[in-house]
Amino acid sequence: IGSAKCEIGNYVQQTLDGGYIIVGQVRSCLDDSECPPDVYLLRTDATGNRLWEKRYGGPGWDAGYFVGQTLEGSFILVGTTFSDTHGNGDVYVVKTDSQGNLLWEKTYGGARAQRGWHGTLTPDGGLIIVGDTVADGITRVYLLKLDRAGNVLWERQYGPGEYNYGYHVCQTSDGGY
Repeated sequence: IGSAKCEIGNYVQQTLDGGYIIVGQVRSCLDDSECPPDVYLLRTDATGNRLWEKRYGGPGWDAGYFVGQTLEGSFILVGTTFSDTHGNGDVYVVKTDSQGNLLWEKTYGGARAQRGWHGTLTPDGGLIIVGDTVADGITRVYLLKLDRAGNVLWERQYGPGEYNYGYHVCQTSDGGY
């Protein structure tokens, strides 16, 4: 529409009403150095017609890799942010209402680099997130369990070698992940 926007969809899920919700990243220009991406959320109806679109994030590089819809109709996004993280990267979680209006956003991580690649809504109303964490040149799978308000219940790291990555998580029949 006359701009040099670049939208990338990283994950799509059907919504409770039969439409679709897509999460990814969007840039207002094609030059990475001039405008790093924001998290992009696009809502369509059942035939793919755009209902609304929203952007989230800060001044740095932000991207969304998972979106899920709660039973109440709100959306939970999981991604990675480099905004206000001193260049290390943090897991980025956003909760919106059914129209994509921001309810809350939180980052998880610290001095190490943490990235969020996927999540699954859990029966207790919370969220399990998988990604990776890097420290001293060693990459480990990073698993993070949140309650419905985004508070950390627990976090774990896995991996025996130097390069361990987690890209998808689901709940098992025995209640594990």
